[in-house]
Amino acid sequence: MVRAICFVSVVAALMVALGGVARPDGNTGTVRGIVRSPDGRPVCGLMVTAESNREGEWVVRTNPDGTYLFLALFPGDVDITFLSREPVERRTWVSPNLNSVVNVTVPSSERRLGCRS
Repeated sequence: MVRAICFVSVVAALMVALGGVARPDGNTGTVRGIVRSPDGRPVCGLMVTAESNREGEWVVRTNPDGTYLFLALFPGDVDITFLSREPVERRTWVSPNLNSVVNVTVPSSERRLGCRS
């Protein structure tokens, strides 16, 4: 029992020390936005990626209202890719304690799993 607690404590300490745990602690920011189709309707279930040299890649899907959100990103350039039939790419700057807003209209859309038509 004591060994298991020590092991978990060591692993947790290493993750924090190596930056493996991102948390909104005042040194991170967010990227959010709305994805719309050419006719202005929100696009639900679209895969959106955020990639930075510092953190790697994060993936989310848009909500039924077309919104998406990446939390606790470290400051710096972040490339956002909206994976529609014709992918759309945007670059934004993440600042501590601030929201970067990236709204897009994707050139085409299709019905997504888990989304109402």
